[in-house]
Amino acid sequence: MSQYQFEQAPIEEFKDAKELYLANLAAPLDGMWESGFIPLADHYQISLNGEVVGYLIVNDDRYLLQFDAPDHQRSAFASAIEALGLKGAFTSTIEQPYLEVAREHEISSSSNALMYGEFSPLKSMLPFDPGARFINISLNGLEMAIQFAHKTLGANIEWLRGYYTLLINRDELFGLYLNGVLIGTGERRVSETQKPYADIGVIVSKEYRGKGNATKILKTLRQYCHKNKLIPICSTEVDNKAARKAIENAGFKSNNQIIQINFK
Repeated sequence: MSQYQFEQAPIEEFKDAKELYLANLAAPLDGMWESGFIPLADHYQISLNGEVVGYLIVNDDRYLLQFDAPDHQRSAFASAIEALGLKGAFTSTIEQPYLEVAREHEISSSSNALMYGEFSPLKSMLPFDPGARFINISLNGLEMAIQFAHKTLGANIEWLRGYYTLLINRDELFGLYLNGVLIGTGERRVSETQKPYADIGVIVSKEYRGKGNATKILKTLRQYCHKNKLIPICSTEVDNKAARKAIENAGFKSNNQIIQINFK
């Protein structure tokens, strides 16, 4: 087997390679993975005889998040598993070369998340309940939004503070208020690496679920995207049936998914 070298390097050194990787995909990657998980993972250059032939990205659990080594896919992939002690890979069905080579080492696999794109035209826009307002969340509403998401999802407070501050500063976090109480949030995250796509998401408090609020928020965010010449995409975990229903009712269809593949 050829002797490949895997050297960790700053994320900035992978900008051109990652742009080319994304440009060759048939559809956009999920925004939470592309702009959330991947930047936080370790980036490695793949070299052979002193020449860089590709790159890979590994998270703290030793799972690949991205892999690209044109002309060296199979041999570099097999070498990486051994050299870096890789346990598996997360890959989407739009990343065919990466998916195919990961499948060759598969012991088991499972669907992790469904990826959605627009399917039907945006027609009916049912109004929110009387007394409800759907507006941008300002920094004055940051703490309320943090506590809302923490209570509803159990998300880490410090992570939420950083993430929501970023969204608010970019006018990408919205709140559904009923009589001054926050009962739902919506996100519209414009992609920095996959323009003109924007990821949209929604959270609704448990007391106000099953009333169409999630679908109304998603349709409104869809409308916001269209007004700004953006293409909305979204995703959800496979086992979140309520979210899947809301997304589909908002006019989206899943043609791709993220798969977890285990090597050992």
